[in-house]
Amino acid sequence: MLSAFVGIFTDGYTFRYMSNYNSDFATSEVARFLRSEFIRPILEYIIYLYYFIYFVIMPYYLIKTEQALFYFFKMFRRMFLIGLVLGLLDLLTSLVGFQFLGRDMLEKVYVGFRFHGLAGEPRDAFVYLFFAYCLFNLESIYKSGEFLNKKYTLSIIGLMLLTQSASGLLGVLIGGILILGLVFSQVSIKQLIYGFFMAVLVIAFVVVGVMSSDRILAYIEVTSLVYEALENEVPPPLIFYGQMNNIYPMWDMYVKAKNFNFFPLLFGSGFGSASVANNNWGSFIWMSELINPHSQVVRVLYETGIIGLVMYIVTFFKQVKIQTSMLSDSKQKFFMYTMLLLIGMSLAHRSTTIFIYTGILIMTMTMYRKKIALLANQKLKEN
Repeated sequence: MLSAFVGIFTDGYTFRYMSNYNSDFATSEVARFLRSEFIRPILEYIIYLYYFIYFVIMPYYLIKTEQALFYFFKMFRRMFLIGLVLGLLDLLTSLVGFQFLGRDMLEKVYVGFRFHGLAGEPRDAFVYLFFAYCLFNLESIYKSGEFLNKKYTLSIIGLMLLTQSASGLLGVLIGGILILGLVFSQVSIKQLIYGFFMAVLVIAFVVVGVMSSDRILAYIEVTSLVYEALENEVPPPLIFYGQMNNIYPMWDMYVKAKNFNFFPLLFGSGFGSASVANNNWGSFIWMSELINPHSQVVRVLYETGIIGLVMYIVTFFKQVKIQTSMLSDSKQKFFMYTMLLLIGMSLAHRSTTIFIYTGILIMTMTMYRKKIALLANQKLKEN
């Protein structure tokens, strides 16, 4: 709520070129009402509350038995395999110039030689693949007490690279930085060596991903022109049009801080304000259209500030630390590191997977504790 007040008093909700979101983009009177200047920010708060209740809290109450838990994992694995097979077929056929899986069902936008399966955007597929990896390890620990086989790990990493997702690589980098922060906060010689090893792996993954993607290299070539476009408020290079919704809010924050207005940097401009910033700076691209950043880190940082971003990360990380406390030190660290990587990926590209995984983690670990307690009681009775 503090972010909303800061946004109101620092013009975070003030449009420069219009008074509201253009009704041309609304399909009904209800849509026009929801897009109104007053209702839209309130709706953003409701959406976040919905995510938390539906994805984080509800699994605990919906999946109460081991049979229900196994059924969930079985159905998830089945749907994952269907998406995997279709995605690989689409990838193979794209080599001969034919794709049968579009980015979406309506527009039929094709993405070229990039793995995306049924996820739609390849950048969505990147996050979903790692989300699946986290869930499969959770299932494996519950059933056998061991992690997923390494061949599955390498297969998922290979598919993630085939998405050629720049935001995915950024997510790995963010996650890697968070892991290093955790390692250095509990510093010892052994942990320093482990932290260095993790840093090398993260950097190697990012470098391989960048160098193997002509698409990402094309972005890098024209990066300098983007700054000139921002300074002069003119259209950016065409290749960057799809990324400007992530850049304009950060530019707006920079301009305010440059003018000694540091409140938005610390506390944000309020939920729903990022789309206003996009319209104010990118009016020649989206005039009056409701456009939010694809990058969650941009959205969280702009709308809730540095303080809000830190709280966002700590909220999810704290849960994995609490829920896995009964595991061995090595297993707990694995879940902590994978959670930080998933946080990084969901920050780089807006995704609800971090909410879903947190809910499933809480539910699974709660049942795992009960399972351990039951086995311990049985051993006591036998003795």
